[in-house]
Amino acid sequence: MKRGGPFQLALYGKGGIGKSTMSANISYGLATHGLDVVQVGCDPKHDSTRLLLKGEAQDTVLDMLRARESVSYDDIVRVGSGGVRCVEAGGPRPGIGCAGRGVLTTFETLDDLGIGNDADVKVYDVLGDVVCGGFAVPMRERYADAVAIVTSEEFMSIYAANNIMKGLRNFDAGRPRLMGLIHNSRGNEHDDLVRRFSEATGVPIIATVPRSELFRDSESRGSTLMELHPDSEPAKAIGAVIDRILSTMESDSDMMYPSPLDDAQMSDLVAGIPVRTSKMEEKLEMCPGCLFDSKKVVGSCATHGAMAVLNRIKDIAVVVHGPRSCGFIMSYAQNREYFNGRNSRVYRTTPYSGNVFTTNMDDSDSIFGGTSVLEAKIEELVAAGFPAIAVVTSCVTGIIGDDSREVVRKMNAKHEGCDIMYVESDGSITGNKFGGYNQVTDALMDIVDPDVEPVHGMVNLVCDTFKKSNRPDYRNRINDLLGVFSLKINTSMVDVCNSSDVRNVLRGMFNIRLYDNLETNYIVDSLRDRYGMRTLENIFPTGTTETLRWMDEVAGILGKDDVVVAARERMVCERSKGIEKYGHHFKGKGAVVCCRDPTNLEWMCELMDELDVTVLEAFLDPSLMDDERMHHQSERPFTLNKSIKVIRERCSELEPDFVITDYRVSGLSVPSILVDKSKLNVFRYGNSIRMMWLQTMAPASAGWMEAVE
Repeated sequence: MKRGGPFQLALYGKGGIGKSTMSANISYGLATHGLDVVQVGCDPKHDSTRLLLKGEAQDTVLDMLRARESVSYDDIVRVGSGGVRCVEAGGPRPGIGCAGRGVLTTFETLDDLGIGNDADVKVYDVLGDVVCGGFAVPMRERYADAVAIVTSEEFMSIYAANNIMKGLRNFDAGRPRLMGLIHNSRGNEHDDLVRRFSEATGVPIIATVPRSELFRDSESRGSTLMELHPDSEPAKAIGAVIDRILSTMESDSDMMYPSPLDDAQMSDLVAGIPVRTSKMEEKLEMCPGCLFDSKKVVGSCATHGAMAVLNRIKDIAVVVHGPRSCGFIMSYAQNREYFNGRNSRVYRTTPYSGNVFTTNMDDSDSIFGGTSVLEAKIEELVAAGFPAIAVVTSCVTGIIGDDSREVVRKMNAKHEGCDIMYVESDGSITGNKFGGYNQVTDALMDIVDPDVEPVHGMVNLVCDTFKKSNRPDYRNRINDLLGVFSLKINTSMVDVCNSSDVRNVLRGMFNIRLYDNLETNYIVDSLRDRYGMRTLENIFPTGTTETLRWMDEVAGILGKDDVVVAARERMVCERSKGIEKYGHHFKGKGAVVCCRDPTNLEWMCELMDELDVTVLEAFLDPSLMDDERMHHQSERPFTLNKSIKVIRERCSELEPDFVITDYRVSGLSVPSILVDKSKLNVFRYGNSIRMMWLQTMAPASAGWMEAVE
C-alpha cells in the first residue's frame, strides 16, 4: 500500500468488550517490530493507554483545552512501553456536553500540532456502541487506512459490530478498508455466533483471542499481556492480528467493503436459523421541502419559527442559545423578508425589535456544556432592564443535551421581576418553523395575567402571521367590520406589540381568527384551555356570505341584531353602486378561477356571480392543502391542479376574458386579476371592483393602483 504518511488503523467495538486492552497490546506488539507507533484513545473514559503507562492515567486533550488557551505537544503526549506515544481524547463530565464533538476537536488539535505525522502507525481506539458523527471521525478516509472490529459472542457486541459496518459503508472511500473481525472470546457456549456473523457478512475473523487470567494479571500490574506474557496463547492470537496488520501495510488486497445485515437478517442470526440472503436496500428519503415565495425549498427550523414570532414583541430580549451565526442568520432572514420584495410596504415601521442576542457558544461549550454561558447572558439582560426574556434553544444545545430548562427555572426564581420564558425548539430537531410557532405560544401562555378582566368593546385578533393583514387595504377591512359593532383591538396575537399586550390579552371579550390553520387554532385553543377564553367560530370574513355569517355571530354575542340590519343595508347599497359604476366591465364575460388558498375559492366564485361573470373552470392548487383545510373546499365544481402549464393550456382552449387568481400566474394570453383577502372590502365594494378592472389594463404591481383610503 502506498502511503504519504503513517498507516492508520481504527479499532472499533462495543464498550467493555476489551477493545482498549486489545489496542494497547497491538500497539506494543507493533512497536516490538521496530515501528514508531502512536495510540490515540477516543473514549470519554480515557483508559485506552493506561496499560502502556504502567497503569497511570494521563491528561486528556480536552482537559488541556479547557484549562488552557492553547496546548503543546508535551501537554498531551506521553511515551509509554515500547516507545509507543500515547494520547487520550477525553470527554465532558457525564451527562453534560457532547463527547462526539470532543473527538472531532481532538483530531483537529492533533492535526494542528502534527502529532503522529512522522510515525509509522497510528492506532485509534474508538467507542463503537453508537457510531455518531464524532465517534465516526476515525472511519473517514483521511484518518483510517484500515478498520478492524473487536467483538465477542454476545449479541449486543455483534449488534454493535453490524452498526459499525453500516457506519463504515456510509463513509465509503472508493476502496475497501475493512480488515476483519477480532474475536475476543468470553469463553461461553455461544462462540458459534461470531462465526455465523462472519459467514453472513463475508467478513473474516482475523483471530480468536481466548479468555485468559493472564489478561487480569497483566492489567493488575499496569502492563500489556504482550509485554509480560509474550509466549502465551492469547499473545500468539494477538500476534496473528499484528501479522495481518503488517501484511495490510504492504498490500490492501485482502481488504473488503462492509456488507452489514439488515434487521430481518439479524433476527435470523439470533434465532439460530439460516440467515436469509436477500437484503432490503435502505432508502434515503430526501427532505420534501416547503413553499417559500412560491418556490420549493428546504423548510426552516423550529428555532427560526420561534424567532419569527418572538421578534415581533418589541421589549422581549430573545436569546438564541447557540453559536453567534444562528442568531445572525435568523435575524437577517426575517429582516430581509420584510424589507425586501413583496412585503416592504406591509409595515410603516421596523417590524422587528432587533433585541436578538446569542450565548455565542463555541467549540468548548459544545463539548463541555453551555449552561454557564446561558446563565451569564440572562444575568446580563436582566441587568439591562428587559421586562421579559425568551431563551430559544438551537440544534447545538439539543444535540449535546444542555439542561437549559433548569437554567431558566433557576433564573426565574432569582429574578422575580422579569419573565424568563423557555422555548425548547432545538433547531430542526423538534420540527419545522410551524412547530416553533406553537412552542412560542406555549411560552407566552405562561406570562398571560389570569386576573385581568374583559373590557367591553375590546377584542383580540389572532393569527400565526400578520404580514398580509397589515397591508393598508386589509387593515381598512378590519377597521370597517369592527366599526360596525364599535369594537376596538386589544391585542394582535402575535403581531408587533409589547409584552404587556400579551399579559393583558384577557382584556379582550373574545378572539377573532384572521385565518383558519393549525398554528392560529393552536393559539386560540391554548387561550381557551388555559384561561377559558372565547373565540368566534367564523374566521374574519371575505365576501358577502361570509361577512353576513360573521356579523350574525358577533351580534348574537353582543345582542346587537339591529346593527346587523343596518350593516346589511349598507353592504347592499355599496354593492349596487359599485356594480352600477364598474360592473359593465365584467358583465357577461367568462373567467377562469385559480386558487392556491382553499379558503378563497367560495368567495371568489361568489364575486364572479355578483358581477354576472361565468366561471368556465375553477382550479384549486393542492400544494397548501391538508386534512385541516379540506372543509374549506367549495361545493362548486373545481379541478385539483398545481401546474401553471395546465392552466395556460386550458385558457387557450376555453378562451376566457380574464383569469382571477390569488397568486401570480405568468405567461397567460389573457389578463390576470390578482385578488386575495385584502382586495375585497364589502363596505368599499366599488373601489374593490375598480381595482380589479384596472388590473385588466395594467400590471397589478403598479404603484398608482394602491387602495383609495
